Amino acid sequence: MSVPARRIAQLTAVVTILASVAGCSWIEDLFGPGKPKDFTLTLTTIGSGSVSRNPNRSSYASGTQVQLTATAQPGSAFSSWSGGLTGSQNPTTVTVNSNLSITASFVPATMTLTVVKGGLAAGTVTGTGINCGTDCTENLGPGSVVLTATPASGATFGSWTGCDDVATNTCTVNMTTSRTVTATFTFSLSAPNVSVPPTSTTGGYNVTVACTSGLCSTSITLQEAPTTAFTNPAQTFFANSPNPLVIPFTGKAAGTYCYRAAFAVPNWGSSACVTVNPSTTAVLRISNTSSYDLIDVRLNGNQKVNYPYVILAGSSADFVFTTGGTVTFALGNGFYNSDQSRDTWFTLSGTETVALGQTSTVTFSNPTIGELLTSFSTTKNWDGQFFDANVNSFFKRFRFTKATNGWQLLNATGPCFGGTTCTYAQVSSGTARLISWPQYSFIVTFDFGQGTTPAYIAFPFGSFVYQNGPASWPNIEYVRQ
Repeated sequence: MSVPARRIAQLTAVVTILASVAGCSWIEDLFGPGKPKDFTLTLTTIGSGSVSRNPNRSSYASGTQVQLTATAQPGSAFSSWSGGLTGSQNPTTVTVNSNLSITASFVPATMTLTVVKGGLAAGTVTGTGINCGTDCTENLGPGSVVLTATPASGATFGSWTGCDDVATNTCTVNMTTSRTVTATFTFSLSAPNVSVPPTSTTGGYNVTVACTSGLCSTSITLQEAPTTAFTNPAQTFFANSPNPLVIPFTGKAAGTYCYRAAFAVPNWGSSACVTVNPSTTAVLRISNTSSYDLIDVRLNGNQKVNYPYVILAGSSADFVFTTGGTVTFALGNGFYNSDQSRDTWFTLSGTETVALGQTSTVTFSNPTIGELLTSFSTTKNWDGQFFDANVNSFFKRFRFTKATNGWQLLNATGPCFGGTTCTYAQVSSGTARLISWPQYSFIVTFDFGQGTTPAYIAFPFGSFVYQNGPASWPNIEYVRQ
């Protein structure tokens, strides 16, 4: 059966009036509850990033809770929510009770670039926003930054750490997150100087390595090679080295030996070369530092000087041998007599070893004052006689010691006539000092210590006069016993 349109219109008007007066509950009581309504959740982004939802559905029943997570792309950062959600909490949860439209906003990320300077030396690092120096951090957006390291005077750049790409003293950093880069500076060591003698006839020589300017090190690397090209050199390392470092070499065969050194390889100093050309002779040098000419020079029993020849006082002479070995020598100084015989004053004898390519030296010197006053004995007494005002005979005695140049003064305890008739007691002691011994002089001057009166002893050095007697006899002549 059909319902007239007029009737339908009347019924509709009645339902509308009842709904406005009594609400909708009577409709549900009359007809039963209606079907629940679903809502949509629309997500959009501003900037570089994305938003995920959980659960992920096309629509949601009323009251459904959905977790939203904003994920930034590299170089970007999540900023805030807008639309159906506010704030910046991420992740966050939204309750769907209606159709919602939510926007996630992303902005360019701000990352911190930090530059650290390492090492013992100084330098600066520069780049975008960096002048380190003093400004060693910078907040940057995404992208590449090139840093340049410049060492200070006397320093050198060592290395980078924390870079994506390195080219000598430049460093490239790709800023996708906060980064730290370290530039290491070290001291710039100078190059040491090497010196050697130009030649060696013995196969022995010294290589001297010295630091003459700049920053030096006690660690030294030395190279040896036949030429200054230093192809396949022999290399030696020296630690805790003095300045200069002297390195002796012996037994080198004939040839050329070149050397160079470095505190820090490969910063080599200048090279120096020595040529070894072994000699076929040995030399014995007789050096005469005494006050008189050498008139007697016998080597291996053979006399090397004869009248009128001498080795002058203050000079030397070389004697050549074709083989090495031990040379026996007997030397004497003095004067030639009128008949060309030798008047020898002092002598020296012994042995000396000579080697091919080397010079050995024997030195003939004046005796010490102790040797002169003891006639080269261990000790020697010198006795002096004097008389008191009553013409009583007394003695004084100087006792000299060769090894120490020491002296003791002893007085006779009573009148005596020398020798065993005298009994002595020590009254003072000290050390004799040589004052002068001029070349070719017959007189030697000495004293008995600081502030004492000088004494003079003349050739043949058997007596001297000293002013230490009583008023009745002030000057006493002392005679060697």
